[in-house]
Amino acid sequence: MKTVYTYKEFLNESNTDVLNQFKNNDINFYHKLVSGIIGKSADELTNSDFIKTEMERDFGEDSEMWIEQFHAKEKNFKPNTYYHVNTKNEEPYAGVGNGLYLGRDKESLLNFYDIEQQGFTVSEYNGNPKWLDLTNYDDFNSFKKMLKDIGFDIINSNIVNEIVTEMGYDGIRYYDHNATGEEFVLFNEDKLKK
Repeated sequence: MKTVYTYKEFLNESNTDVLNQFKNNDINFYHKLVSGIIGKSADELTNSDFIKTEMERDFGEDSEMWIEQFHAKEKNFKPNTYYHVNTKNEEPYAGVGNGLYLGRDKESLLNFYDIEQQGFTVSEYNGNPKWLDLTNYDDFNSFKKMLKDIGFDIINSNIVNEIVTEMGYDGIRYYDHNATGEEFVLFNEDKLKK
C-alpha cells in the first residue's frame, strides 16, 4: 500500500484503503475520533484558560473586545440551526477541507465575515448533522498530522471530506479563536435543509 497519494491517485484508489492507512497511522487517536466523544460547549471553550491565553497572545489588550464582538455565544443559538454568510464572490474558505462553512451565532458570523459591512446575506439551515469534534487544539493538530503523514494537507482538501464521511461523520466542528470561535464545515450537505 502506498504511503503518500496524490489527489489523482486517491481518486483511483478505494476510499477504504486510504481510510485504513489514516486509521493505522495512530490507532488510539482514531478510536477516540470515531467514539464520538463530545467536547466542551462553545461558551466553555471561549472561557477556557487555554483560549484566553491564546487570545491574549494574539490580540493583547483587545482580546476581550474580539471575543465579545466576534465569538459565538450560546445565548444566540437556536436548536439544530446553523448559518452561512453568503459572500459576494463565494470563494471557498481554506480552513478545514472543502465544504459548507457554518456557525450557530448569526450575529457573530456577520460581525466577523462582513466586517466591512458590504451587505452580505445569511442563509439559515436546519438539521442535526453528526459532527467530528476537533475543538480541542491537540486533537485538531493530531488530525492534521495524521493527514500530513499520508500525504495530504487539511487546507482546501477534498480528501478530508472523504475521510470524515467514511468515518461516519457529516462534517467537522472545530474552534478558531482568530475567527468566530466555534465553527463547522459540513461535507454531507444532505443533512441540512435551507
